[in-house]
Amino acid sequence: MENVIIHGFAPSTYTRSARMAAIEKGIEHELVPVAYGKPEHFALHPFGKMPAMTVGETTTFETLAIMSELDDRSEYPTLFGTTPRQKADILTLVSVAVDYAYQPVVHIEVKDGKPDPNQLAAADRVIDWLEARLGSHPFLAGDELTAADLFFAPMLAYHANQVGEDRAYKKRPCLRRWMDGMGGRASFKETA
Repeated sequence: MENVIIHGFAPSTYTRSARMAAIEKGIEHELVPVAYGKPEHFALHPFGKMPAMTVGETTTFETLAIMSELDDRSEYPTLFGTTPRQKADILTLVSVAVDYAYQPVVHIEVKDGKPDPNQLAAADRVIDWLEARLGSHPFLAGDELTAADLFFAPMLAYHANQVGEDRAYKKRPCLRRWMDGMGGRASFKETA
């Protein structure tokens, strides 16, 4: 396989998600920092975001597209399910991560050690929904790791670092169990 390069910064939750996908799929990759805001960055991602991925002469940007391409490059495990219903469920979870979770969960303002209460309420709405959804399942979409887990794990790890693990998980035992499981995965450890 051609050399896979993921362009981004290691602390970026989306860059981490893409890297976790590569590791879970058994695809070796190199992380190369972007020249943020420079023409080289916009050549990789026309909207100046991250990550972007290059494989040979081809560039893919946006984490969902990168994960999809990585999923197609290696047969197992599948990150987007094997049935239309599974795929729709996983894409719904990913859409929630991107559209509703990212801003309040990752970009929460903390002043004097206290998170902004309005942002915290918005983050709690998403996190409580995830708690209810997990139930007794080991992963967000059921019994197997999927792209949904790879999107949410970096976001929630970042959130817990900002607001404190006790605040993030104390009343959410399913989420705590899931994060403990995700934290034990090589993909999570190698991208920390």
